Amino acid sequence: MISALRTKPVLRARIVFQGTLLTALVGLFAIGDAAQAKTETEAQAKTQAKTQTKAARAQATQELIDLHVEWLGGRNALEQLETMHVRGKIQAASLEGPASMVLTSDGRFRFDYDLQVVSATEVRTPEDSWRRNESGQIEDLGEEAAMGHERAVQEAFARWFLSPVAGTTWTALGAEEKNGRSFEVLSLAFDNGDRREFFIDAESGALEWVRMHTDNETVWTRPSDWRQVDGIRIPFRSEQIHTHATSNVTLIWDEVNLNQAVEPAAFARPATAVDDSALGGKETSGWLPMSLFLDRWIYLTGTINGHETEMLLDSGAGITVIDAKFAESIGLKGSGAVTAKGVGGTSTASFAQGVNLGVGEAVKLEGLTAAIIDLTEVEEMLSRSMPVIVGKEMFNRFVVDVDYPNERIAFHEPASFAYSGSGQALDLIADDEGHKAIWARIEDLPPAKIKLDTGAGGNLTIFESYWRENDLLSGRRVSNDLAGGVGGTVVNKVGRLSSFEIAGTTLKHMPVGFDVQDVDGAFDTTRFAGNLGAGVLGRFRCIFDYHSDKLILERGARFDRPFRQDGLGIDIQRKGEDFVIVHVSEGSPAEKDGWKVGDVVREINGETLGHDAYAVWRRHSQAEPGTVVQIVDGSGKSRKVTLAQYY
Repeated sequence: MISALRTKPVLRARIVFQGTLLTALVGLFAIGDAAQAKTETEAQAKTQAKTQTKAARAQATQELIDLHVEWLGGRNALEQLETMHVRGKIQAASLEGPASMVLTSDGRFRFDYDLQVVSATEVRTPEDSWRRNESGQIEDLGEEAAMGHERAVQEAFARWFLSPVAGTTWTALGAEEKNGRSFEVLSLAFDNGDRREFFIDAESGALEWVRMHTDNETVWTRPSDWRQVDGIRIPFRSEQIHTHATSNVTLIWDEVNLNQAVEPAAFARPATAVDDSALGGKETSGWLPMSLFLDRWIYLTGTINGHETEMLLDSGAGITVIDAKFAESIGLKGSGAVTAKGVGGTSTASFAQGVNLGVGEAVKLEGLTAAIIDLTEVEEMLSRSMPVIVGKEMFNRFVVDVDYPNERIAFHEPASFAYSGSGQALDLIADDEGHKAIWARIEDLPPAKIKLDTGAGGNLTIFESYWRENDLLSGRRVSNDLAGGVGGTVVNKVGRLSSFEIAGTTLKHMPVGFDVQDVDGAFDTTRFAGNLGAGVLGRFRCIFDYHSDKLILERGARFDRPFRQDGLGIDIQRKGEDFVIVHVSEGSPAEKDGWKVGDVVREINGETLGHDAYAVWRRHSQAEPGTVVQIVDGSGKSRKVTLAQYY
């Protein structure tokens, strides 16, 4: 959650070029081509110069490190530091509340915060990493968060500055200005590509800024209000500054205690409390009906605080989301405002506590904290209401058994669940915010980590960092389309994979999206290769067993059916009473026929567009190549377009 220099001449070493005995001897005794001898001499001089330059940089780096260590309190005092207890408050967007941290030099970390409407605990130890989420559930801490906490310990105890740490490299970058002042910048590079750059005053050694490059995100931290505690300087205020102001966080410490005893129990994962009433005292809910919107999105009928509603089940949602309009209609009010990351970028969310959710007669989740977000744009995009998105909390509590082919779902008590079918079990990988991922293979590349997301309607979205690194668009026939979700829409590239291997099976010629992240969205990452959606999951009975860290995939009756693909190239969206073209795909039949963004459409193949417009449009636009579709535009003119496989 939370995770600096006026130039001083002494830090800049002079480099003196001198001849060597070897150079002289080569010049004196060479009996071959004189030009060649000269070339060899120059090459040796350049090599020596590089060696001397490298040594000078290393010396400048070490001098700056030593200056900063002395300013912090000195090597001896820092090496004696073993534990830290800090208490104070956290400020995030419009929220504020108490916060505390416990850190030990052997790598243990605990962070507790309570922003009144949302609270959590995060713990990292060398043996285990876990968090208590906003609804009180215990879940695995993702690799990214665990790594961040490990680095927080290293930084808090100045271990990076005291001695070399495996997998890291220090470099002095020279002078750089920040807020009108000049600093010397020390860069700490990690072997996974992340960097932390420390802006240090060259005269005093004081740290004033830290620039953190993590994954594809850059965040500034400003430590200030430095005070001496037992001879060591500690920042009593730390501001974390993000691209979006609503993501900014400030920590203000009132109390800092060093080298006090730490109770090991503070880091122990709590036993998961089981609510026997969650399934009405039964071991399973039995099969319940579900409907698949457009054959992909899971809709259930349930209740929120006793009010009946339909709800979308989305394993990719880090928290249950309630549409702002629906929340208002049932008298549910939110507090605070924070940034929520979605596929299309970011959106603002408030929070409501004490939310009770039910599905069917027996399935209950009570006391949830839910996010309230305006989902109007998502609803308009799909032409389908979306009052509630049920997130990971359902998967954390139950074994969720989704039988896509037979359009039914069951919820099982984890302690008594046992599977005895023909399905393939895959290991689940802990991702941040309680999400999960699996290993799968894209074409002939090595297995890669892929996020799981029942709320994604596509087959697979390959993240930009991954497809660029592996040059996946080279020689591939591609077009583009409109994708989105919470946070808005983005234009992605689309193409087909020759193969995608999952659970011991290979899917051929699968249409996929190639994400283009020109926004700070959830897919802007180098840690994962892509996001697996319902277009693939829908071919299986999927048993999500987070408690055993397993996903069981059992092939369904429609596993081998051909993948459907858009053959028209038009994306529409409701704008008031009209359906308007919001995107025309490159090289598509629609583009060749002259359709433009902003054109209004009324009908397709004789069907008037209404509340089910997206389903109607998709059914006709995904017909077989060569099919002629007839579209009526806003003026009433009828135009024919022949569908084709354009990517």
